This record gives sequence, C-alpha cells and structure tokens, in this order.
Amino acid sequence: MALIIFTQQQFYAGTSQGGGSDTGNNPILSRLSTDADGNLLFNGKIIGENSVEVSYNLTLNEQNIKQKYIALPDDCDTSKNIIFYLEGIALIQGDFWEVIEKVYPEPDLIAWNGYQLEQLAQVGDKVCITYYKKI
Repeated sequence: MALIIFTQQQFYAGTSQGGGSDTGNNPILSRLSTDADGNLLFNGKIIGENSVEVSYNLTLNEQNIKQKYIALPDDCDTSKNIIFYLEGIALIQGDFWEVIEKVYPEPDLIAWNGYQLEQLAQVGDKVCITYYKKI
C-alpha cells in the first residue's frame, strides 16, 4: 500500500501561503475571466472548447488580392496548426502570411499584407486552408 501526503497550500493574490514556495501565479490568474454566457476565458479565448479539422477551398478573386486577406467562414482555433496551400504548395505562416484573430462573430483572417504571398498571389489561384473550426 502506498501512502501519499499532500501539504496544504493556500493561494492569495497569486502567491503561495504555507507549505511551499512562491509560485508566481498572479500573472496567469489575472488572465482568467468569464463572459456573459458564463464561459471560462483565458486571454479572452474560451478554454475547454472542442474543435474539428476542416478545409476551406476557394479561388482568389480581385477583392482578395486588393484587400490582401481571406476571411475564414468559421471561428478558428488559432492555438492549433493552420496550413495554407496556394496551388497545392504549402506556405509557411510568418513568412508568407499571418492569422489576424478577431472576436467572434467577426471572422478570423488569413492576411498577407507585407508578407511574401503579396508578390505570389494572383486572381484565379486555387487556395486550400486547413484549420480547426471551433464547435
């Protein structure tokens, strides 16, 4: 038989009181909040959400090229991998494009203003974006 002993730990304003050392939780705890629906938020994002991988296929039009972005049709889980294919070639986030996260219901954007995709993208190019849709 194994016996496990836990010391009592109390936290006040992000510091440990008794039984241990200072954990410095205040910067983390200060980012927790709730929304009007009672969802727990961390840095404004609902935590504990489920997501499912989806693919969004489109052909770039003049508006996409002029605005230098694509609005995603679903709320995107930006904590998970997003893959952007231009004409079947995967382009690296941060070099060719970026995600601009918006507050739902406003759509998240795949944008390329100032990125390498700005010189590559043309009207009529086929794009596939694989991302995780929040459900």
